[in-house]
Amino acid sequence: MPVSSSLRVTRRSAPGRPARRRVVAAVVVLVLAAGGCVTAWWYWRRVTLGWAVQSGLAALGGADSPRAVAAALDEWEQQFGRYWRGRREELIRYLLADERLTDGRLRLLLTRVTGVDYGDRKDDWRRWHDARARLARGEAPRLPPRQRVPLKHRWDAPIGLTAWFTTVLPLDGQIYVASLGASFDDENDAADGLVRVDGRSGRAELVFQPPDDPPRDLVGIAAGDDCLFAACRNGHVYSVGADGALRWKTRLAAAAAGPPLSLDVNRDGTSDAVIATSDGKVAALDGQGGSVLWTAAAARTPAGRRNSPREWGATLAAGPVLEDGRQDVLATTPSGDVRVLAARNGEARWKGSLAAGSLAGAMVSGGPRGGGPPAFVGDRDARVWSLERSARSLRAVTAWDAVTRTDEGLVAALRTMARDDGVPVIVACPTGSYAGQYASVCALEPGIVRWRYAPGGAIWATPAVADLNGDGQSEVVVASIQTDSDGQAKGAITVLSTDGQCLQWRTVAAPIECSPVVADVDGDQRLEVLVADQAGWLHCYATEQVGPVEWGLYGGDSHNTRNAENAFRYGQTPVGVQWHWKPE
Repeated sequence: MPVSSSLRVTRRSAPGRPARRRVVAAVVVLVLAAGGCVTAWWYWRRVTLGWAVQSGLAALGGADSPRAVAAALDEWEQQFGRYWRGRREELIRYLLADERLTDGRLRLLLTRVTGVDYGDRKDDWRRWHDARARLARGEAPRLPPRQRVPLKHRWDAPIGLTAWFTTVLPLDGQIYVASLGASFDDENDAADGLVRVDGRSGRAELVFQPPDDPPRDLVGIAAGDDCLFAACRNGHVYSVGADGALRWKTRLAAAAAGPPLSLDVNRDGTSDAVIATSDGKVAALDGQGGSVLWTAAAARTPAGRRNSPREWGATLAAGPVLEDGRQDVLATTPSGDVRVLAARNGEARWKGSLAAGSLAGAMVSGGPRGGGPPAFVGDRDARVWSLERSARSLRAVTAWDAVTRTDEGLVAALRTMARDDGVPVIVACPTGSYAGQYASVCALEPGIVRWRYAPGGAIWATPAVADLNGDGQSEVVVASIQTDSDGQAKGAITVLSTDGQCLQWRTVAAPIECSPVVADVDGDQRLEVLVADQAGWLHCYATEQVGPVEWGLYGGDSHNTRNAENAFRYGQTPVGVQWHWKPE
């Protein structure tokens, strides 16, 4: 009895077992519920991502032109962007699946999300994706040794404010800069003028200040015969010696609208200055004394707008544009006018117009090394036009529509990049607003966009093209304006390979508008890269390599001819004879 009674008491005093079962059951239910929630959450994310993609494909269904595609993708991003903007990397991986790259519509979505395009070339996409991840971690892209481009900082020089149209001109070991001084259009700015920088040490000095009434900002410079032609905002053109001594000056009817072009227009053996002015004219000045040789209309100027600054950003190029081989001056204006003028007398040989206008300006591409049309022009709607010869005349043809967003345009000038078969590849840089994040660099081959790379930010600076690592292939040097996580603007330098892969990327503290320069600036027979920022500093980086330079300067060459042949010839001219170089 005692024993069995004890046993009964023990059994009655163990109420924890059912409670534990209930706890375990509750835990199991919670785990299953949590697992279900996780599964449902994962499934929801997957479904919404797929839904966003399917919606994008549907939006592209009726888009039959680049403009229609851009508009459809704008609307798609506005409606469905909230489902993928915070999951961009996940969407990129989803769209990069091997079986998807053959679908052109999916690649359009991928380009909208990433800003890049490598067609259906899977290896290029994988290499870009790997480099993207490494750059995000602060690491350099994984590269073959022969493709590496070291940019070793050499010196910084104070040069004053620069802009997208500023001329930075290396000549025989000295670098000349058309400076906007401490601020643009400031009548009391004592820093406006011509700055000379020693290529070896970076020592800078202001060697010439315009002596006339303000504004005294220098719009641009071009090399003449042992002199520099300097175009000023006050309407004067100055001829200045290498030491800064004034040789002559001429006052034009209106302010200069862009950098000057230097060309022997009257065939007297002396380089002359050709200037586009803000009243829609082009004037040629005698290089020996500054007298006006001819003036010609470059734009349709409405009555009452004679001295309007509306043509600010007009550009000039030189070369045999028409079939007879005569030397021409090709003028483009922001209002969209395109003129071919006879270099010898300014006679209008052809007139055309672009509805969107142009700040990028024209580029002459024809010549012994080139093929195809003699000239190209980019407009402010991100279209690239070819000027094609037709029965001793020209016709403007839309060669490419590089737009991917309806707010894109072109500010940077066009470049060519040599190809083995002789057909030029056109390098163009569609960009959004100054504070935008969607700028890209495109390599345009006949009928197609070969590749597109997105350094981000905005691109106002015209790229340089040169072989920086001696591998026999050209690289593209791009300067852009970036915005950091604190909303502060800074500058970035991106070096791209001939197939559109990132080889080098670095930043500077201030935004960059001015075009990068590639040249041997100190006579060491190695190439340097010069970049001017908006804080007023010129940065010099050594590559420790040498290779052909296709487009080393903003104007292509020391005379600003924007001619592919002249750009290449000047790029190969060694230090010591550059002052005596002339375009052919």
